[in-house]
Amino acid sequence: MKKIKISKGYILMFWSPLGDGPELDGGLSGLNLNNIDSINKLVQELLLPEYKNWPAQWQFNCKESLRYAICFASDKELERYYNVGLPQISLPTSMPIREFYISIWKFMFNEEGYEISNPELYEIISEYEIYK
Repeated sequence: MKKIKISKGYILMFWSPLGDGPELDGGLSGLNLNNIDSINKLVQELLLPEYKNWPAQWQFNCKESLRYAICFASDKELERYYNVGLPQISLPTSMPIREFYISIWKFMFNEEGYEISNPELYEIISEYEIYK
């Protein structure tokens, strides 16, 4: 069976629009991610439109990489993935990082589950291999 290729590179690309600084549209740079409505706004106005511009295979690999990260990455890794692109919006302080990722997941993919029943279906590739 062919394995699902995942990479932190897809997650870094997912968060990369947050590093656009003053170019963030519609007052997004002032969002307070402690507020669930602000998380939804971030997804609907920035993350989801950017995601939908990607080729279908990238969308799939990104989604599966996020799923895997939610289930298996440490909190420190989840924070690092978010912060590596120098985002202009601070992480929430009133919820754990994993809960933030799960909120993002739910707004991105509706009520599709993020759980993984068989981690052996996944193959972790380097962030450089995502371009091959």
